[in-house]
Amino acid sequence: MKTQMLVWMAAAVALLILVACGGGGETAAPATDEGAALVAPTAVVEAGVEEAADVPEPTSLPEPTEQPEPTAPPEPTALPEPTVEPEASQPDGDLAEYLNTVLNNQVNAGPYRTITTVEDETGTIVITGEVIPPDSVHVMTQGVGLETEMIIIGEKGWSKLDGVWSQLPDGLAGPMFEQALQDPASLGVNSNVQFAGSEVLDGVRTWVITFDSTLEGVATSSVRAWIDAERDLIIRQEISGEAGGVESFGVQTVEYDSSITVEPPEG
Repeated sequence: MKTQMLVWMAAAVALLILVACGGGGETAAPATDEGAALVAPTAVVEAGVEEAADVPEPTSLPEPTEQPEPTAPPEPTALPEPTVEPEASQPDGDLAEYLNTVLNNQVNAGPYRTITTVEDETGTIVITGEVIPPDSVHVMTQGVGLETEMIIIGEKGWSKLDGVWSQLPDGLAGPMFEQALQDPASLGVNSNVQFAGSEVLDGVRTWVITFDSTLEGVATSSVRAWIDAERDLIIRQEISGEAGGVESFGVQTVEYDSSITVEPPEG
């Protein structure tokens, strides 16, 4: 397991690198009976008085014309919505080239932290890596009865086992980690790169890409990576791999944190 752990320590660093009607009446006709007029002149006079008194009713004034309701002012015309560019459905260009670009973006991403949980036939280990490109890394592992640390700064390295720090021989770990940190895309051979869709992960829109990776003579793996679509940086990976005849499955998360520092061990 110690060999497997060291392999994962190296591989973990390498693989970082994700809407009006009117009224009418009849007027009475005057009396015309002449006999009645001779015999009863008074009646005629009275009749005349009656007729004189029979003045027609005054014509009623027309109802006032109802004024029309004032016309409401027209509603203002809505301004057109600004045009929004549609989001791309997947990364532009060749996917293999895009993956290499993403891996190499780690070099300029600033300090970042990875937490990788690996399960194999012996149990579970957790690898925490704090990385400052291009040449500093602090790796801590815990699980299956082991607790180790390794610090690499440039050409110098230190390891901690059973609570004791010791300096590594010059050139032992430096070149391998330098290559992983300075040119991660060149460390392994990636093939069968496929686009697996777009997902929102922790509020971040991501591209999901799968690929196979071979670290010659060390490990082979199948990787599913979640890549921040805005920054083109890996933020999560799931890795099924085999190293030294042992199969394993790992989940890695990546956090970019400018406050990370890597210092030599005390003492």
